[in-house]
Amino acid sequence: MRTLTNLALRVKSLNVNDCIYELSNHKEFTDFIIELNTKKQLYDKGVGSDGIRIGSYSAKTKQIKDSKGQISDHVTLLDTGEFYKSFSVFLSGTDFIISANTIKDTDDLIYKYGAEILGLNEESLNLLREKAKNILIPYIKSLILQR
Repeated sequence: MRTLTNLALRVKSLNVNDCIYELSNHKEFTDFIIELNTKKQLYDKGVGSDGIRIGSYSAKTKQIKDSKGQISDHVTLLDTGEFYKSFSVFLSGTDFIISANTIKDTDDLIYKYGAEILGLNEESLNLLREKAKNILIPYIKSLILQR
């Protein structure tokens, strides 16, 4: 009976904040957030966190991109790679915040393309939830089943 009581107490002690903190300590999780934002959304699809395309290239830019063998059917925000390299994720309370250096030359990419260039759309959030489950299930099991 004591074992069952201890198990119930461990289950009761589970805390959402602890789970979020556990996720924040997994570099693979925070790296995945950045990959979803940069590669899966901006590069692959040219969409922001709202799922809407962030823009189109001018005819001249399309020509240049095509000649370089680069994506030209949507804006990728990957010219030099510096913008993508500047992405970071930090924990604020229970939220994961994505930040990046959005200043390119004399332009602010947020002003030009919108704040939605930083953040995850619904499709990316679904993938992130799966990743979180894969990390949290073993973590929660270890807390509950500790002897």
